[in-house]
Amino acid sequence: MQLAINWTQTDLRTGQDWRKFYLSFDTASADAAEIQTAAKTAIASYHTAFEQAHGAGKAFAEIPMIQAFCQCARGFEDNKPVHYPRARQQPGVGSIPPHPEGKAFEWFVANDRVGGPKVSLPELWNDLGLPLLDKP
Repeated sequence: MQLAINWTQTDLRTGQDWRKFYLSFDTASADAAEIQTAAKTAIASYHTAFEQAHGAGKAFAEIPMIQAFCQCARGFEDNKPVHYPRARQQPGVGSIPPHPEGKAFEWFVANDRVGGPKVSLPELWNDLGLPLLDKP
């Protein structure tokens, strides 16, 4: 490997100058107030466009996709584990361990079978968990 510097095209700046450059994403220096104003304008434009495309009259924070994303990013506060729903392989109570052969799909089979509860996944922002099901 060989490195050669082309000094006619090299842009040398101080750390503070590079900071200004990368904060503004522009070759012209911008102050912090200009950057904040531009960021706020861009965020407002994004919210408006998203509301128009997906909101059906709802505010940005009320759009289901945004509610789900925010809940996912925030996480849950109930300290319950997060995993695919599991079907109980043997009679018992309490938590259900993962299937020893990796058959995570069995909960979905039990859910869909005749007489099964046929529950759908709840909205992520209003998730109270899914029922425990016996092996299909």
